[in-house]
Amino acid sequence: MRKPIVITGGPCGGKTTICRWLARALVTQGVSVTCLPEAARMAISILGPARASAEKLELQALIARFQMAMEDAAVASARRGGVIIEDRGILDAKAYLSAPAWSALRRRLALTEANVLARYAAVIHLTSCAVDKPACYQGDDLRHEGLLAAQKLDRDIWRSWNAHPVQIRIDNLGQGLRQKRERVLQEILRLAKQSRF
Repeated sequence: MRKPIVITGGPCGGKTTICRWLARALVTQGVSVTCLPEAARMAISILGPARASAEKLELQALIARFQMAMEDAAVASARRGGVIIEDRGILDAKAYLSAPAWSALRRRLALTEANVLARYAAVIHLTSCAVDKPACYQGDDLRHEGLLAAQKLDRDIWRSWNAHPVQIRIDNLGQGLRQKRERVLQEILRLAKQSRF
């Protein structure tokens, strides 16, 4: 069974840009790839940020259901030897919710954290530039976290995935986006050789 590789991290880490680039780069390496878009971005753009903020638990439930449907469809149709790349995963929600709200979401969806972790082959955390290149941080068009909030979110998202057995962190130190995306590509190719998914 194929499982997605999650590309995650705080705001302005390069997730969406790198996921789009990976779709082409992996094909040139002879790897079949399915790329799943960020469900949260799609939901927020439809509902609007104000409504999304007011109905946070409902929004996260909607996002999680949508993510699981996309993942299940991708897994069912994945080609042998192919890779599924996902822009954020279900556990990212944990960083955006209080502990009681996260528990309520899991109960609502009848999920345990172990069930959620088991859905993914690996987690690649792209550190937000807010953390290690704060002068470059510009925020996001849909989410408007300030620098300190973005740094906290990056830490919280990393911690949310700590229990996953294959968690890889890629920072911004000493490199630009081109080098960062090449590091992500090399990690995915390494995982493919190890048949991690």
